[in-house]
Amino acid sequence: MLTLAEVLQFEAVRDARPEVLTGHDVLDRPVRWVHSSEIYEIGPLLSGGELLLTTGLGLAGSDAGARRHYVRELTDAGVSALALELGRSFPDIPPELVDEAARRHLPLIALHAVVPFIRMCEAANTAIVDEAARRLRLGDRVTRALNDALISGAGVAGLLRTAADVAGAAVVLTTASGALVASYGVPDDHAAWRAVDSAAAGSEVIVHGRSWGSWWPRRAPRSRRRTWPRPSSGPRPRSRWRFCAPVTRRPSASGTPPRSSPTWSAVRRPRRPRPSSGPASRASARRRGGC
Repeated sequence: MLTLAEVLQFEAVRDARPEVLTGHDVLDRPVRWVHSSEIYEIGPLLSGGELLLTTGLGLAGSDAGARRHYVRELTDAGVSALALELGRSFPDIPPELVDEAARRHLPLIALHAVVPFIRMCEAANTAIVDEAARRLRLGDRVTRALNDALISGAGVAGLLRTAADVAGAAVVLTTASGALVASYGVPDDHAAWRAVDSAAAGSEVIVHGRSWGSWWPRRAPRSRRRTWPRPSSGPRPRSRWRFCAPVTRRPSASGTPPRSSPTWSAVRRPRRPRPSSGPASRASARRRGGC
């Protein structure tokens, strides 16, 4: 997903001579859509993640309190940023808008040149849709490759190798308690933990249709690691692990090449199966003095 900083770099947006007045530290916010509106009560109609473009027409006849309320509603709706075009309704940004946006940590952008909003919306939204389509195609390709690996009986080693080849990244598998289980595309365990610390994306691991863990871009401190509750009913998963699978970029060409097989460590031995209630088990119980 595009960030606000990336949207501000589009040619159509740069032509409007944008000036960031507040929220300089949150320009990495994702922008889900670029939308324009002059409606004062637009806040409840938004779903969050929008960059809202306006000339301020709906604010021109309102007082300072109403303008502050406008900013609060946008913040409550989860808007990523507000861009106000100067010249039509306001020659300058009203100070109450700047103050309230700063209080609410909402990026407020002044557009000093007139550029058709449709031009900015088209440029940004086309890129947003293309990125979403690319992610869907990649997800479908990864899913197909992993399903083929499962059908062929590749095991965990084959799954990691397949995921690394398709995603073009190193893959690390860890437990909920922070133990390294397996990795592919890194030379040793130390490099695997460095990959976890700089992970760019992640995915939840599902065992027998149940969510048995999740993974995060960076390793959490021990005090913040959660224990995964056992299911109260239904069949228990075979695995006793909560898995994490951070994905990072491949090592550079000048670095150590990826290993041809995954690195294994800290694999817990599965519990011994309980004895069945057959004749052999009853005879063994009698020998131990049981009934």
